[in-house]
Parts: sequence; C-alpha cells; structure tokens
Amino acid sequence: MTVVVSVDEILKTKPADRAKYLKEFAGCEISGKSLNELKQAKTTEDLIAAL
Repeated sequence: MTVVVSVDEILKTKPADRAKYLKEFAGCEISGKSLNELKQAKTTEDLIAAL
C-alpha cells in the first residue's frame, strides 16, 4: 500500500499530535521507536527517517 502525506503538514502539527494526524489522514499507526522519532522530528530528514 502506498500512502502520500505532506511532510510539511506533519512538521507543522504539534509533536504530540503527529501520530494522531497520520492515523486520521493516512490510516497509519505509528508506535515504538518510530513514534518517539516522529515526536522529536524537527526537519524533513528527521521525519522521513522516523517513518
């Protein structure tokens, strides 16, 4: 399955709400290490690495 999301929109979302955003808009559930990295991401590169 391919999912397309806007990295910029995710980075604009509060770190604590990013997993919720991905679940609502892309149907993706993030957990574990990826969830922590998602919350800590500050750059596009950080976010891509988390996902």
